[in-house]
Formats: sequence, C-alpha cells, structure tokens
Amino acid sequence: EPMLAVRPDMLLVQMELKRFESLRRVRPDLDIEHFTIETLSDIAESMERIGTLVGSPDVGRRHRQIFLDRLEVLRKRTADLPRRRVCFVMGTRNPSGPGRKTFIDEMITLAGGTNVLAERYEGWKNPGLETIIKLAPVIIICQCKPGREAAGAEYWRSLEYPDGRAPRVITVTNDDWTLPAGHLAEYAEKLADFIHGPTSRGTTP
Repeated sequence: EPMLAVRPDMLLVQMELKRFESLRRVRPDLDIEHFTIETLSDIAESMERIGTLVGSPDVGRRHRQIFLDRLEVLRKRTADLPRRRVCFVMGTRNPSGPGRKTFIDEMITLAGGTNVLAERYEGWKNPGLETIIKLAPVIIICQCKPGREAAGAEYWRSLEYPDGRAPRVITVTNDDWTLPAGHLAEYAEKLADFIHGPTSRGTTP
C-alpha cells in the first residue's frame, strides 16, 4: 500500500521478484527492475543501469566513471603501504561481518588492509568471538548505534589475543557504511585513514 500510494512508474528492488507478485496483480503495468548489489562493481554497473532506465544514460555513465576513478586513485595511494589486518563488525555480541565477495571486503583491500573474515567466509556471516580472536585483527571497526560508541569500543578492546595483544578499535555509527551506493568511494577513503592515518593521503600520486 505505501508503494502504491506514491503512484510509481518503476520500482528498483534488490529483493526477489516473487515477493512482488501481489503488487503485480494490482498494478500489472508497473515496471519492476531487480538489482543484485554485493560488490563495488555491482554498484558501478547499477549507476549506469539506473541512468539508462530513467532515460539519462550519459548521467549514469558519468557517475559510474567518477565512482570507479575515485576508487582507482585510492588503490594507487595505498598500493605500497603495509597491509594491516582489519575486521569490520556490526554490533558486539553475535556480530555479523563481511567475508569475500562483499563491498566492505573490497573497500578494506582498496584502503590498504587485509580483511581477516575473508580468510574464512564468503558473504555476510556471524563469525563468533572465538573466530575473531583466532584471526587476531590489528584493527576492529565496529558499526554500532549512536550512543553505543563507548560500550562498543570497550567490548572489543577487552579482547585478548593469545600473544597478549589487544586490537585497536574504531567505532562508526552511520548506517550508510553497510548500504551499497556511490558514497562508498568516500567511505573507502575514510577506511584508509582509519587503517593508515590521514597522513597517508600525502602518498597520493
């Protein structure tokens, strides 16, 4: 009902199309376009496709290229920096995190890090505390709710690895970190600052 209330001509969706069968019965003329967006390449391709769908292919192609160019500049900036072991988690107890073939995994790599969860998993998983301790990331980036920053940081700093070390913890509260869209080029740059410090920007060719 909320979707029909705004009288759309087109829906752009990531959910399975079968979930919209009832909507199709009510609005058989409605154009429903399905997108699979898991990686940074998927994001770029979706920009171009949306431009084509709405009748502005040049705009879509331009924004796709801007996005890819920004990622390439970051890749070159971090190419010679040490690969630091990073774990991105959502929450504390029973956290979820990105493995291989996810946009966060690719962002960590572009930012000059190594995603430790990619060593064990593909896609988004709940790795468990023991697994994270065994993987021993140097940096843990925790996405938490606003107001929970101190508690989230304290929880992850309390980890103690077998060699006695503890991780450096960074908290983020913006939900946009895990929403696949064009702003992730900027967020990948922020990841590089988290991993290597803002001074790493001085290495840009």
